[in-house]
Amino acid sequence: MRWAPRSPRSTRWPRRPNGQVIALDAKVVIDDNELERHPEIAALRDATAEAPSEVAAREAGLTFIKLEGSVGCCVNGAGLAMATMDLVKYYGGEPANFLDIGGSSNPRKVVDALRIITADPTVRAILFNIFGGITLRRRGERHRRGDATASLDGAPRHPAHRHQRGARRPDPHGGRVFRPHRHGRGGEAGRGAGRGMSVFLDQNTRLVVQGITGRDGSFHTRQMISYGTKVVAGVTPGKGGQLFDGVVPIFDTVADAVRETRANTAVIYVPAAAAASAVFEAADAGLGLVVCITEGIPVLDMTRVLPYLHERGARLIGPNCPGLISPGKSKVGIIPGNICQPGRIGVVSRSGTLTYEIVHQLSTQGYGQSTCIGIGGDPLIGTSFIHCLSAFQADAETDAVVMIGEIGGTDEQQAAEFVTQAMTKPVIGFVAGQTAPPGRRMGHAGAIISGSSGTAAEKMAALERAGISVMRRPADVVPLLKERL
Repeated sequence: MRWAPRSPRSTRWPRRPNGQVIALDAKVVIDDNELERHPEIAALRDATAEAPSEVAAREAGLTFIKLEGSVGCCVNGAGLAMATMDLVKYYGGEPANFLDIGGSSNPRKVVDALRIITADPTVRAILFNIFGGITLRRRGERHRRGDATASLDGAPRHPAHRHQRGARRPDPHGGRVFRPHRHGRGGEAGRGAGRGMSVFLDQNTRLVVQGITGRDGSFHTRQMISYGTKVVAGVTPGKGGQLFDGVVPIFDTVADAVRETRANTAVIYVPAAAAASAVFEAADAGLGLVVCITEGIPVLDMTRVLPYLHERGARLIGPNCPGLISPGKSKVGIIPGNICQPGRIGVVSRSGTLTYEIVHQLSTQGYGQSTCIGIGGDPLIGTSFIHCLSAFQADAETDAVVMIGEIGGTDEQQAAEFVTQAMTKPVIGFVAGQTAPPGRRMGHAGAIISGSSGTAAEKMAALERAGISVMRRPADVVPLLKERL
């Protein structure tokens, strides 16, 4: 063996005489979303090397990380969970854990979460921060007037519900990211019928729902129809010829649905194992906008999906996202319509439930939204901050933009550079995960600090250097907007 120089600082690699490098140690990162396809790899997991609480949480379908504080946190949604930890720290406490019960949770998960938190002898108090728009409602359940809960920062929260319901990113558009985006107002939305959309959707959106007869697909289809979205078709293989709720025709394929109904947009509520195929099918049918709500899609699948969509001129929003809404016009996805109000503030976010919190702050204080877009928290997504910022800059109905980021990657820094170069409208920013420990994945597949560039502090500093007003907590959004407008 001999040591070969690696850098001018004389750090050296161990090499064999034939020049081969010898690996003395290695770290392998496995995509958890691939483990169902590779049980032989899943069998290698050594649970004895993990904290018992984290093992119990994983077996219960929860995302849990033990921390060193005394305030237990039970939250639905990874972004909101990180922001809740940050608020605990902001007000002088120390979070005892990161715990995400999931956006579409159930009472059993809440009970399991409480068992895990209360088993920790260092926990002195438990803070619940549950956004009920998609978690705590039975299908068709309405709000009671006058019900309200309090948010962590004292502002009124989304009305409570009476019942619990059981049960770095590559840019797909290459080097064009700093140009005015072709999907903005007056631009093209891709091939086929979906042309001329304003910030991706409006009253002319004609929606096909892939997975319309499943649990989530059927529930949210009814919500979208109730909001006023033109749901013109659904797709479930083998159920073609049927009607959903006696109104929406169901087809076996997306191509059949587009041909018969002139749909121009698709939303996907199918299991992760079939989600990539569903995106391929929507693109092949000529749809210009595809919104993928599904979470848990393997990264390897997305490496095939993104270039496929780019070749066909289609835009993907997501995956693992809440979708988008243009208040008073149309919504595609799972964003609760009752918290949104028509207005002139654009919102773009990597989170889901954290988006709802900030939208609620805006709406209750008289700042309606032009469009709210959840781009997703996975490492590979179809639409970036920059695409959305460009569209909002070009949109005559948007006066300012709220951008909600989180730890991991460098998307926020790239967005800050774009704001410096191409934005004239004011931008308000937020970064969740200020208290997140390095090297731990905080719920979202892309929410992991790896090096200094992925930290909340570095991202916030980059935003401030670009002239973006940065919130320390969600309640700061309106005061900062008032300063800039």
